[in-house]
Amino acid sequence: MNGLIYQKESRQAPLHCRPDGQRFGPSIDNQLTPCQVILSLSTEPVVLLQMKQVRRGFQSEVPSGPVWVDRTGIADGHPVKSAPNFGPDRAVYAYPARHYPKWRAEFTSLENAFHAGAFGESFTLTGVDEETVCIGDIIRVGSCQLQLSEPGQPNQWLYASPRREIIETAKRTNRTGWYYRILEPGWVTAGDSVVLVKRPNPVWSVARFNQILGAADPTRQELAELTALKGLASDWQWAARKALKGFEQSLALFWGR
Repeated sequence: MNGLIYQKESRQAPLHCRPDGQRFGPSIDNQLTPCQVILSLSTEPVVLLQMKQVRRGFQSEVPSGPVWVDRTGIADGHPVKSAPNFGPDRAVYAYPARHYPKWRAEFTSLENAFHAGAFGESFTLTGVDEETVCIGDIIRVGSCQLQLSEPGQPNQWLYASPRREIIETAKRTNRTGWYYRILEPGWVTAGDSVVLVKRPNPVWSVARFNQILGAADPTRQELAELTALKGLASDWQWAARKALKGFEQSLALFWGR
C-alpha cells in the first residue's frame, strides 16, 4: 500500500484554502472511509463525573474560532492528564463520534450526558473508529500535523469516575479512543476536515492493539514488531522490549513502570 495518501497542505495556507479531505484514506481492509471532521474541542469527561460536578453550560463551550494546538495540548484548555507520565505522546485525546449513539442506547439514564466531548476528548471525530485508524497515522487538521501514538486507556478514567460499568463497556467493545502527539503545532477550528498524510503501519489498527491488551497476550513476533513500530508511544515500545526479554509476554504488566 502506498503510504503517502494525500499531499500535505502548505503550512502557510490560509484557513479558507484548506483541502476538502473528501476521503480520509485506506483502512486496514483497503476500503476508503469518510473524511474525519472535528465536532468539538472539549476538556472535561462529563459522562464520568458525578452530575453535580459537571460545569453548567458545558455543551455550549465549543470554541467558535481557531484554537492553538501544540505538544502540551490545546492552548488555554485544561486537558485531563490521567495517564501516567502524561507527556508529548498524549498531547491530544480523540474519540469517535459514531460511538455516542451506542452509549445513549445502552445507558439510557445518562443519555443526555453522551454528547461530543463527553469523555474529555479534545477532538471528537466522525467517519472513523478504532478499526479504521492505525498506530503511527499522520494526519493534518487545519495547520496542525499530528501522529497517532497509542489507544486510550479506560482503566485510567477511574480517577474521575464512580461509573465502573461504563469503563468496562469501553474496554469490552473497543470504544477507547486514541492519543495523538503533535508533529507540527498549528491552528485548529471545530468543523475542520482531517486529511490522512501517511499510514506507516496499515496492519496495526488501534482495535488490534486493544485486543492484544484485553483478550490475549501478543506473540513474540508481535512483540518484536511493537519494539520498533513507527509512531508507537515510547512507553509501549519499552514494555514490548521488556516482555520480549522475559517469560511474561503481557504488555500491560510492564507498561507504566
